[in-house]
Amino acid sequence: MRIPGRVRGFSRAKGLGGLLVAAIVALTACGGGDSTSTSSGASADTVSQADIDAAMKKPTTITFWTWVPEIEKEVALFEKKYPAIKVKVVNAGQGEPEYTKLRTALKAGTGAPDAVQIEFQYIPTFTITQDLMDLAPYGAAATKDQFIDWTWTQVSGPNGEIWAYPQDTGPMGMLYRKDIFDKYKIAVPKTWDEFAAAARKLHAADPSVYMTDLAANQGGSYMGLLWQAKVNPFQVTGESSLAISLNNDASKQVASYWGDLVKDGVIATDPDFTDSWFQGLNSGK
Repeated sequence: MRIPGRVRGFSRAKGLGGLLVAAIVALTACGGGDSTSTSSGASADTVSQADIDAAMKKPTTITFWTWVPEIEKEVALFEKKYPAIKVKVVNAGQGEPEYTKLRTALKAGTGAPDAVQIEFQYIPTFTITQDLMDLAPYGAAATKDQFIDWTWTQVSGPNGEIWAYPQDTGPMGMLYRKDIFDKYKIAVPKTWDEFAAAARKLHAADPSVYMTDLAANQGGSYMGLLWQAKVNPFQVTGESSLAISLNNDASKQVASYWGDLVKDGVIATDPDFTDSWFQGLNSGK
């Protein structure tokens, strides 16, 4: 039911000012404190194309943390276009394991990458601690039209900040086993009410089979369900403050819907990307 969306973020942690990273033009910043300067000492709002071009020709090695398979192919294209820059690709773990390492490195002030893969729902946890570079002063807005509007919104701040470039955007959708639906005469649901009814009918017909799995360790899927219900659960309200809104009627409706399915035992709650989760997929659970 879920494919996580991912974006690339740019870390403020390391002292490698004036570098262009990823396949889309963006300058990383100097480490620590204020990150609005280039290697030439110009302020962020005066960065010119000449500054950017000069940075791209400066021999440099940068580190990119990611978990995406075969992303080395993209990196190779970037290095071919900008041969002065070498990219060290590091698989630092998928999702939370990577974030734990990243927070540790940022806290220690050493060992953080220059660019990092971050799922969209985790961006605020790094911007509120001022650990991501605002790419807007470096011309990032010029690429806005190359992305779907809602994906750009996910990487943008309330005051025009641009924290990352969307990459590997994953919509939520329904994939189902036709053979199982046919065996138990389950019609493909077209509404959430039909989905709940089908979940109960399927599990009643075969208690070893569940309509879906709502992984308790995957916050991104639940955020997507809230967004579909027009809920905006988190809003940055200042440089170091965040508003949380989960007590409104729409949030309660989403929680009640899925909570009832879990309570009734008609959907699974196996943590995803674990042995039990993969075994469930393989067995038809």
